[in-house]
Amino acid sequence: MTIYSAQSGDWFDPYTWEGETVPDTYSDDVVINGHAVYTNSSFILSSGRSITIISGGSLALYADVEFDYGSSLYVAGSLSVGSGCYASIHGNLSVDSGGALNVYGSCEFSGDSKSIYGALYVASYALAVLQYSCNMYIYGSAQVELSGNFYLYDAACLNVEAGGTMTIHGYLSLDDSYAYVRDNLTVNVGGNIWLADTSALYVQGGGLLSLRGNLLLNDYSCLSVSYGGRARICADGETIVRDYSTCTVDPGGSIDVSGAFSIGSDSYLNVNAGGHMRIFRSLNLAGQMSGGGRIDMMRREARINDYNGNSLIFFDHAHGSGPTLVA
Repeated sequence: MTIYSAQSGDWFDPYTWEGETVPDTYSDDVVINGHAVYTNSSFILSSGRSITIISGGSLALYADVEFDYGSSLYVAGSLSVGSGCYASIHGNLSVDSGGALNVYGSCEFSGDSKSIYGALYVASYALAVLQYSCNMYIYGSAQVELSGNFYLYDAACLNVEAGGTMTIHGYLSLDDSYAYVRDNLTVNVGGNIWLADTSALYVQGGGLLSLRGNLLLNDYSCLSVSYGGRARICADGETIVRDYSTCTVDPGGSIDVSGAFSIGSDSYLNVNAGGHMRIFRSLNLAGQMSGGGRIDMMRREARINDYNGNSLIFFDHAHGSGPTLVA
């Protein structure tokens, strides 16, 4: 049976629903039809069951709620996870264009793939966890606020697809997981991307990584910029590659460095033939390099330093500091 909302109100209030029938989430499908429904009590949406939130409708979770494997959740309106509350979304999730998933507490994603055509919002001090080989596709927008954390764990995969954007004011953390950027991923001042345990961040054709915050690669992790991909380390951004990690620029890929960029003594910088890096300030280099591509020092005051910032090579300070290509 499909149960439709009749008015705004508590999920467990019979008057909220047509026929004054509270949905049985083990046997009924639910449609929230332009009303504001909330719950202060926990429930489980069973496998094979669905909840559809029509445009203009909303569901606010002020208790722990589980959407089981094999269930379906369609959001054209809004779904909110309240502060201090926990939602587990194991089944199918589709947030339609114009729809929104707002996380103020904790939200765990696993199981079936998740598609965000609308908006995903992770509030300050909130936590979103993508785990256990689950894929999430961002076709719309995703935003992680200051002190919020989007955490990928155990072979999870985040995809910022063409037409999609993701903005990090807090943390994007990858642990044995992957992220693919095919459009725009922006890390603002105070924001951080953290990779550990063989994680990888791939900037692919049409993708742009704009870094005004921090990018840290640990534990055999990898930043790879491939054909048509671009990375910009802005003046207030910093990238650190350490603990046997690797930064690779493939043919047709490019990295512009106006901020700080450091390669540890146990790590690698690979600028392959056809790849391109432009250094506007300095490159701190203690590890190994390979390639056949180009590393251009774009300003006369640019330097190549050791990992601790001690200068190794200077570029003609005697003739000013204009934006002249010297190498």
